Amino acid sequence: MARGQVMNDGGFSTRDIDALHGSIAATVTAAGANQATATELTADNSLITTASAGQGVRLPSFNLGSVLIANGTAVAVLVYPVTGGKINNASANAAITLYPGLGVECTAINATDVLAVYVAIPAGSVVTASIADDAVTYAKIQNISASPRILGRKTAAAGDTEECTLSEVLDFIQSATKGDLLVRDTSAWARLAASTSGHVLTAQGAGALPAYAAPAGTITAATVQATTSGTEFDFTGIPAGVNRILVLFDGVSLSGTDQLLVQIGDSGGVETSGYTSGASLGVGSAIAQATSTAGFNAVLNNAARALSGIMTIARITGDTWVASHAMGSSTGTLTSHGGGSKTLSATLDRVRVTRSGTDTFDAGQVNIFYE
Repeated sequence: MARGQVMNDGGFSTRDIDALHGSIAATVTAAGANQATATELTADNSLITTASAGQGVRLPSFNLGSVLIANGTAVAVLVYPVTGGKINNASANAAITLYPGLGVECTAINATDVLAVYVAIPAGSVVTASIADDAVTYAKIQNISASPRILGRKTAAAGDTEECTLSEVLDFIQSATKGDLLVRDTSAWARLAASTSGHVLTAQGAGALPAYAAPAGTITAATVQATTSGTEFDFTGIPAGVNRILVLFDGVSLSGTDQLLVQIGDSGGVETSGYTSGASLGVGSAIAQATSTAGFNAVLNNAARALSGIMTIARITGDTWVASHAMGSSTGTLTSHGGGSKTLSATLDRVRVTRSGTDTFDAGQVNIFYE
């Protein structure tokens, strides 16, 4: 039963009870941005129901008893003393902060100064705005379950803070794929994807990311292409860093009297000019010779002939390449020899086997090895 009801039942009049409890202002609006402009309270018990951030109320002048103020808004409200007064012996005219959902009882010490006691906070009722900035210490936070852990969030979507292992934090970068590596890029950490089996990680110098490549001296074979028809055969995707290419011919024949040509190229395409190349064909005691600016040439000159052998193309410096070949034929007593050079406009990444004119291929197979 309420205390007022008990007093009434005990013979106290309503006037007596009101005098004891004091007046009530149930809808107070805070105002202003300082002591002078704050709303002056006029009741013994005040409920603040309207306020904006930074606004406040000012205590009335009294030298006996106390006043009770409750904050029923969603923002913190400033409570100022009377002009020249102090609250809890703080600086003159300094306000205290009354957080949402809280109350404060201010008891007069004298005509200007008061003792302010906050109303106790029920368990579980603290709102975020009621906690002062930087007030929660590390000791007041729950213990982390194990070491090492990093606080973050690994579960999809927004939610509570979670403990993350170092491995889980690294997975945030891009991928959890087995074999990937973490490397430092210019402005952030990045993922270096796993490479082809057998490749090695090689430093590219200061300021550059490492890269995977085939070990030095490792020979890579392309896919054999039949030369039983067609006019040209391309081998692409040769990686940067290759220094030697072997072009292998196995019984390759043309339909007429054209020469065999091997051309090289870069990302801009196969280059068909700018070669310095010469070759000779020995048939018994006779020798036929030819030059070419369209590619590294091998003399064939007869539809009945087929060549087998190797043309070696090697980097001499930068994008300049030299070639040489020695081939023979199982269709007669003949040999083909030659060599040449060519400077590309960029890094070599392709090789083409073709012919010098309009003949078609009609026998054999070709392939390339590179290292």
